[in-house]
Amino acid sequence: MVMMVECCEDSVDSWVERLRNDDILAIICGFLPGEIPGVGAYYDFLDRFWLASKPGKVKKFKRKPKKKLKAGEKLPPKHPEIVKMIVKRILRGRKFESKPEKILRRILAVAVVIPSAKRGLLSDPQKLAISGDGSLYATGGRPYGKKLCQCQDKCDCKRRFSDPEAFFRLGQLPGEMGLRVYRLRNYSSG
Repeated sequence: MVMMVECCEDSVDSWVERLRNDDILAIICGFLPGEIPGVGAYYDFLDRFWLASKPGKVKKFKRKPKKKLKAGEKLPPKHPEIVKMIVKRILRGRKFESKPEKILRRILAVAVVIPSAKRGLLSDPQKLAISGDGSLYATGGRPYGKKLCQCQDKCDCKRRFSDPEAFFRLGQLPGEMGLRVYRLRNYSSG
């Protein structure tokens, strides 16, 4: 998977095909030529690191509301006072323990952070500052999905979405969808 990222390959299908056609790359990745795992094995491998269920690829299609807003008018919030409700829960002592990325964090800590700190690459861990940045990453998903019905006209029947976790990228290309990627950077002031 690391080599997949290093080779700028963002499709598991294309990556598997590339490994099957390049014996040297397959060996670098730890596979014997001719014994490359299939696409499904990669997805099964990735699913083991994420401790939450994934959304289904088939879901009911939701059309945008037909109501047009006047100039300067905004839609009402979907969940009014949600922040207030979360703050109340936290003040009552409730913890939000749903951390589906827990295994990935542990791997990162054991394989990268702890060895880097022992080698002095992080300088003084007590003076270490970490910053994060969220950005959008385009995916191949499309907002309308693929119809599963035989309806000739526009309908609200169930559709299959290639990337059900993707969302509209507002302000970008029309209809293009993406995911939010959060990256962490460290800075040492000592």
